[in-house]
Amino acid sequence: MQPKNSNASARSILIWDSSRCTVIVSSGAVALYPFTSASSGRDVSKYRNPTAKMKGLSFIQGPDGHPQGAYYFPGLRRSRGGRRRGSYALIPNDGCLDTRYSITIIAWIYPEKPGPIVHYNPKGWGLHLWLTHPNELYFRLMPRRGSRRNVKPLTTRSLKPYTWNYISATYDHRTGLATLWINGNPVSQRNVGKFTLGLATDYPVVVGQRPGDRRAFRGRIACLQIYNRALTRVQIVARQRQCFRTGMQKISVLPKATTNLLTKTLTQTVDPKFSGLSIKLTHMHLSFDELKISH
Repeated sequence: MQPKNSNASARSILIWDSSRCTVIVSSGAVALYPFTSASSGRDVSKYRNPTAKMKGLSFIQGPDGHPQGAYYFPGLRRSRGGRRRGSYALIPNDGCLDTRYSITIIAWIYPEKPGPIVHYNPKGWGLHLWLTHPNELYFRLMPRRGSRRNVKPLTTRSLKPYTWNYISATYDHRTGLATLWINGNPVSQRNVGKFTLGLATDYPVVVGQRPGDRRAFRGRIACLQIYNRALTRVQIVARQRQCFRTGMQKISVLPKATTNLLTKTLTQTVDPKFSGLSIKLTHMHLSFDELKISH
C-alpha cells in the first residue's frame, strides 16, 4: 500500500488504508502492551491489536515498584524431560503494527541476558531491536521485501544490566535519521537514508525469543509501545510513566545523601500514632505504594 494525503484532521500527515486496519500517522501509539497483571498480554491502545500469546512468562515487580508491574522472561530453561524450553511473547500483526515508514519503539527493560526485545518476523529477519550483550542495544532497520538494501545496525553500550532502563529506538523516514535512546537521552544516531518500499514491519512481532532460536532474552520487560512516527525527546520523556499504576511513583537517580535525608525526614515527621510505616528504596527508586500507614 502507498500512503496518500489525508485531510482527516490537522494532526494527520499520512494515512494507510487496509481492510484490517486504518492507521493515521501522528495519532498516538499504534500498539501499547503494558505487560502488567492489569492487562496481561492485551493491547490497551485505541487500535486494540490482538492479544499477545505468552509462553513461559510470569509477573514480577515493574519499574513503578508494583509487584506485578512487568513480565519476567526466564530465557531458556530445562523441562522435566531435559529439553530446553523458551520464553517469549508473540504478537500477531493484523496491520496496525505495520508502521512501514517511520517508527518508534519504547519499552522498560531490566536486562540479565541478551536476546530480542522486539523482533518483526519470527521465522526470519524483519526490523528488530535486540540486546546483543548485557550492556549493548542493537537496532537494525530492515527493508521491505523486494529491496536488496543492506543497512548497518545502530548500537550502543550504554545499558546497565540488572537495573531498569527506559529504552527507545526511532527512525524518521522524512530525514533518514535513526536514533537509540536510553532514559530519554540520545546515545547513538546515524542517517541511514530512506527506504523507498518501506520497512519490514509487515510481520508478527516476537518479544524475548525467536521460536527455535537458542538466543533468549532473560530479564524483565514492561510497557511496550510502538508508534508509526519518530517521537522527539520531549515526547519520549513524557511517555516514561505511561503504564505506571495509580499511586505508584518512581524517583530515579537519587543520590545516596538525598535518600538518607529523605528517609530521616520521613521517620522524624511521621506522627507516633501511626504504625507500620515501611519505606522501600531499591536501585535508587522510591515506591510510594510501599508506604503502609495504619491507625
